[in-house]
Amino acid sequence: MKKIYALSLIGFISFLATAQTTTGGMKWKSVIGIDYIYSGEINNGKPYGKGLAIAVNGTVKIFGDFKNGLIEGNAFAFYNNGKIAIAKWKKGYANGPGVAIEKDGSLYYGTYVNGYMENKTIKIFNNNKIVIDHLKGSMSNGRAIVIEESGTIISDIVYENDLANGPGFQYEVDGKKKYEGFWENGKWLRAATTNHPSFIRSYNFGGMKTDKQIIMYSNLVNQSPRDTCFAYDIPSGYRYFGYFENGNMIRGIRIIGKMNTASGV
Repeated sequence: MKKIYALSLIGFISFLATAQTTTGGMKWKSVIGIDYIYSGEINNGKPYGKGLAIAVNGTVKIFGDFKNGLIEGNAFAFYNNGKIAIAKWKKGYANGPGVAIEKDGSLYYGTYVNGYMENKTIKIFNNNKIVIDHLKGSMSNGRAIVIEESGTIISDIVYENDLANGPGFQYEVDGKKKYEGFWENGKWLRAATTNHPSFIRSYNFGGMKTDKQIIMYSNLVNQSPRDTCFAYDIPSGYRYFGYFENGNMIRGIRIIGKMNTASGV
């Protein structure tokens, strides 16, 4: 019996020794086959814990959480083209909520699925253009709300493979023109009554433009925007898009200053 206990104790000590987390460096291959040099915490000969992986081909550096040789948890990816991606990772892929920032300062917020942003995505470009998009296969496929950089045009159109292809609405505050109809291959096709469920459909949808502000609204109550609206304070550069009550945005997107300056979202 004592011999059995002794063997069991030796086995347990051996297990602890093999399971011990250490720090060091090693060669590592990602789930998509890219070779890296890994530095950080290691367990059982695999990245496990906090670590930094630098691609041998120089395309990307990844810092974050690893588990059993896979990126698992929170991680930052720094690409050689200047792009930075911050996301939740699972089983070696970005899977979950995340943010991507391009070299020019354009920002994308959405959900990653196996390494790519899919479904609803918010894009804020460095020229202050705002797009609330639905991505499939990394392209616009579905409803997309677009506010042009001038802040004077808003559209809500169905897209296919990155082009406006389907029913939709567009409003231009200059001239107070509202269009309803169909687009094809990115161009206006024809006017028609559609079933597209857009906030621009509202009978009360309109806009106002002065030297100091631009407002496009679904409704006005006591001269204050209500429901889905866009507001642009020209002197400060602040832009708001979302749900308003009594002239104040309750929820939505706020751009503080201009994306191509030191300010941000």
